[in-house]
Amino acid sequence: MASPGGNGSSQAVRIHKFEWPGLQPDLRLEVFDSDEFHVHSTIMKLHSAFFRRFLDSPDKTADPSMPVRRGAFKYNWITKVDEDGSWALVSDTSQLTVKDKGYKLMRDRSEEIAVFCKLLKAIYRRDYIVDSVADLERLTRMADYYLALPALSFSLYMTLPKSHKFIAELIKCAPTIIETARKLRNTVLFRECLVYVMNPWDCPRYLDKKRGGKPLKDWNPALQKAFGAATINFHQQIVRVHQQLLDLRVEGGFSEFETGVLAKLKEEHEYTGGDRFPLPVFLQKLSYLCSSECESIYTEKGYDVEGIYDLEETLEELLDNQLTLSPKVTAGCDSFEEYLLCIKIEDELLPWDREQVDW
Repeated sequence: MASPGGNGSSQAVRIHKFEWPGLQPDLRLEVFDSDEFHVHSTIMKLHSAFFRRFLDSPDKTADPSMPVRRGAFKYNWITKVDEDGSWALVSDTSQLTVKDKGYKLMRDRSEEIAVFCKLLKAIYRRDYIVDSVADLERLTRMADYYLALPALSFSLYMTLPKSHKFIAELIKCAPTIIETARKLRNTVLFRECLVYVMNPWDCPRYLDKKRGGKPLKDWNPALQKAFGAATINFHQQIVRVHQQLLDLRVEGGFSEFETGVLAKLKEEHEYTGGDRFPLPVFLQKLSYLCSSECESIYTEKGYDVEGIYDLEETLEELLDNQLTLSPKVTAGCDSFEEYLLCIKIEDELLPWDREQVDW
């Protein structure tokens, strides 16, 4: 039988049965005319405020013109395509159910089915992979409609570390996906995006360089507050390095080391004319010169050893990598020459109410 909103084609229906110990599926979800998902009303109510609200709502008087197929299922929900090309699940006895009017689905059907399957896997704590930034945006949109954002957010803590293609896209797409991260209230994803939008270090992507450093767009006020807090902390660390370098110059003539670093940078990177050295690259070289491998050199020179140790600790903090999903990349190296990855934000400054359990 083709569900409302289907194209009427005759094809084998794929059955997706979700298991739960001690429970039998009592809710059948017919997604278009090709897929059936057999799930548990108890689980769906627990993790989706949509089903909690509507599964047993009183507006479900059967339409005598619509065939009802229940079998062993207490509930049967079918696909309804609306005039605007969107789709949703409705009860087969709902007063909202209408005969198929031939409205055309505006999105790719196979993608929508795949995303819906992932949403159910998120609800059931099953393994799945986020294939791309666009995939997560579709998944978030669907979870928002079915009021299941907390379930999706929780599942992402297990899913994202395995979603390698998605991780690879983040560095470019963070300014787009950070609002999705805020909507999901997922701390790992949000902090990951925050590091990327605050870089390159001297021209963060949440600002528009062409507009004199004004915000790139009308960011959510809570996001703007988070950017501001992260910026203050970040620049305080940079200022601390410069202050310690100044102290070393005054007390121990550390400038020879700096000159050596700059000469090596020019040799390695072949910068000429007015080109500048990326600060993260310089800090990496400076960090090496402060390390124990060079201790004998500055001891012989009579430099302020304690001051160098303090500078080394500050540099380690500034060159720290706060990326949970990409822990092996290094600030100032390879494709991250212009990036400082130490950006962080305290829990109390995250742009959402951390006490709220349903949203």
